[in-house]
Amino acid sequence: MAEFVTDRRCAACGTAPATSEKPSRRARAKARYCAACRAQRRRRPVSRLTPEQAAHVERLRGTMFRWQIAEAVGVSETQVGRYLRERGLPSNARDYPPEVVAAVLATYAAAPPGRGKQRVQELFPEVHVRSIVERYRDGRARQIRWTPAQLLEAARMAGLVSHGAQARFFGRPNAYGGSIKTLWTKRFLCAPGDLNGMGIHQAWRLARPGCPAVLVRRQEAGVPIAKILWVDLVDWLRPEVEPWVREAVAALARFQRWLHGGATRAAIQQLITEREDEDADDPREWPGGEAGRRAAGRDDDDFQCAHDCADARKPDESSHGA
Repeated sequence: MAEFVTDRRCAACGTAPATSEKPSRRARAKARYCAACRAQRRRRPVSRLTPEQAAHVERLRGTMFRWQIAEAVGVSETQVGRYLRERGLPSNARDYPPEVVAAVLATYAAAPPGRGKQRVQELFPEVHVRSIVERYRDGRARQIRWTPAQLLEAARMAGLVSHGAQARFFGRPNAYGGSIKTLWTKRFLCAPGDLNGMGIHQAWRLARPGCPAVLVRRQEAGVPIAKILWVDLVDWLRPEVEPWVREAVAALARFQRWLHGGATRAAIQQLITEREDEDADDPREWPGGEAGRRAAGRDDDDFQCAHDCADARKPDESSHGA
């Protein structure tokens, strides 16, 4: 008779109990995953590289193409791709030599209409055609890679400067506000909104009335909202805040000081004003017209009214177990 288990934990998440693939049946002793992790692993299978193979892949990435890495390590290209995806690592960091790019573009332009990619593939079998013909136009790059300095500036502006203003600041070819959102989705693998502070609609539970705030343009809607920087919130926490919350805010404040080179709120506010104004020369581009644009460059040193309104709601929320 088969052995059944009821207390084994999922091997992936370690919290939920392991379940049977069919909800109507009990889990057998060999069951390893909960329903959520099983569905996730089917949708995105995990890599099965050994630690030695993983270290070899990381040494080779950026020096050759993914299929070449797979051949050198002795695994499939799929396994290499899964490993790099799980860890958010890029692989093909090399550009084609300039002479190869020029030859491919010339061949593509000289080919009969509708047969450019086919002709290039016939003459250059080792080249990934789309990596060149869709990345270059008239011999000039249509896309460029993010530099470490640009990534650092993007982190400094996260949640403080609108996507449109950031795209204008970087001046990357064919890159607009959507490129900033893509950067955080594909490169940073997290949301930028709370990296540099917390909105007062959440912070009023933690901060004492009178805590200074800055006005920023909301990323999606474009309307001004008040946000408290971590470097300010750490000094304005309420006495009743839990110790672990106080430690977390202190850690975020240390990170923000490091990120901005020890900058204070005044310096961060100046960064917001200078870089947001680049995208809002026309008052019509800012919600609220000229008054809204001026508000974006002003520090809101006292949001007592917001705290009063929030405190007025606290009895109702506490009665509902908030």
